[in-house]
Amino acid sequence: MINLRYYQKESVDATFDFLCNRDGNALICHPTGAGKSVVIAELARRAVNDYGGKVIVIQHRKELIEQNAAKVRVLLPEVEVGIFSAGLGLYEHKPSIVCAGIQSIYKHPELFAPRNLVICDECHLIPNDGEGMYRTFLGGLEKCQSEGFRVVGLTATPFRTGEGKIYGEGRFFSEMVYNSDIIELIDQGFLCDMKSGEAKASVDTSKLHRRAGEFIAEEVEELFSNNVTVDAVNEIVSATADRHSVMIFATSVKHACYIENLLHMHPDVDPNKVGTVFGNTSPLERASTIAAFVDRRIKFLVNVDVLTTGFDAPCIDAIAILRATASPGLYAQIVGRGLRVHESKSDCIVLDFGENIKRHGSIDRIRAKQIVQAAREKVEAEAKEKQVDVKECPKCEVLNLETVPECECGYVFPVEGRHNSQSESTLAIVGKTPPQVFDVIEVQYSKWSKPDKPDTMRVDYRVSQNGKEAMFGLSEWVCFDHTGYARTKAESWWKYRSNVRLPETTADAITMATLGAVAEPWKVVAEFDGKYWSVKDAVVTSRPNEYQELEEAPF
Repeated sequence: MINLRYYQKESVDATFDFLCNRDGNALICHPTGAGKSVVIAELARRAVNDYGGKVIVIQHRKELIEQNAAKVRVLLPEVEVGIFSAGLGLYEHKPSIVCAGIQSIYKHPELFAPRNLVICDECHLIPNDGEGMYRTFLGGLEKCQSEGFRVVGLTATPFRTGEGKIYGEGRFFSEMVYNSDIIELIDQGFLCDMKSGEAKASVDTSKLHRRAGEFIAEEVEELFSNNVTVDAVNEIVSATADRHSVMIFATSVKHACYIENLLHMHPDVDPNKVGTVFGNTSPLERASTIAAFVDRRIKFLVNVDVLTTGFDAPCIDAIAILRATASPGLYAQIVGRGLRVHESKSDCIVLDFGENIKRHGSIDRIRAKQIVQAAREKVEAEAKEKQVDVKECPKCEVLNLETVPECECGYVFPVEGRHNSQSESTLAIVGKTPPQVFDVIEVQYSKWSKPDKPDTMRVDYRVSQNGKEAMFGLSEWVCFDHTGYARTKAESWWKYRSNVRLPETTADAITMATLGAVAEPWKVVAEFDGKYWSVKDAVVTSRPNEYQELEEAPF
């Protein structure tokens, strides 16, 4: 039997709560290495055992098909699990649970009807419009059966290049029902720690052009000229001298072959310890090379866009990115190859020669960054249509129309008129003052209510600077009763301060925080923009693992 980790179980529970109580398609977001195949297996098990349903699990790589089928069989040894994949030479479509390759099934939905639950692995591949193999299969399946079905998607990257987030209003997935935190899973030992290494040979990508949301491949290949690649390979060999499994991402097949040749000629590299995998590599050769890398018979594995998803090599302790990508999803998939834990490593070093970390930020911030950007673009488009300005909420950072008097988090925007004597022109030039650090004296949690708005937890800080208590307090609003980004931001706020379960409501959050479930910051960082102070960050030393719950009175 497989023992689910707490976050895996929570995501399954959240999914069935959604399926039983709300309409639409559900999205689960777990980072690479968090064990999505176990979650898929448990979703299938509960759908069959608890609800008598029939399930189809869709993947796009045969490695994922075999992996997911194996996990389901462990959890459901008494139930037949079929595999439908041309690449694997199996065409089993009748069992209650079928793991299938989308390339093999999209033209034949009638073979699998009826199905109650469709589980899509790597679901960021599903476009929001009605085209593509996934949408063709789902649309055909809907026509083949009298009763409807529900779709659950799993991904590490809930957004698509050029389209933004894949869930929410107007998107294929109605709601992200669970989003596990990378930093939390690293801290708890479920994922491997990631460290950035110095990459002196890094190129300047500022002049690259984009096509369909991604950098033009020819320009990227040209940017990594021979001299740059020579210097980068020398750095890689030196920086990974004490590493065992180094994965290198190249710009093209030609570039990958050049990297392979440089490694073969390097005096500190054993030529027999170098391997390459391309899109046109034969299945037998690919399997042999990957097996040698996983067994650590090969130290350096060079590839071009073929080992970003569905590739499980926990031994990877170094990643070298000798390419540039404008896609946050691809970047996350590349770096995510090193997140899996392994007895041979304590961390994974990332050598980025294409300014990807600079462009996209740390891996734990990619998803939030994309979600915020998509929301901002939507408001900006609405503002342009209505010919009004926009303004950012200083509490939750959500963008609002200038005409909106109150943000969804409950913050009330100031009425026209300045609270100081500066002129309009002076304010425009001065802008925001540098952030300031305050010592925290006391923290209080209370409910903030407004008519026809969800409740919000207000956090008030008594602060001091240079040993003197400030004449003003600092406040922030945490929105557990909200949905969308406001709720996501509230969850991040909580996870930074606590190892205790997430509160379900604002009332729950206030009670738990008051009883010691969150760490009280000893310093906060705030910024003043001429009208008000905004809390931007906090410093905590340790996060509580438990708190003193109130006991019910025995009467």
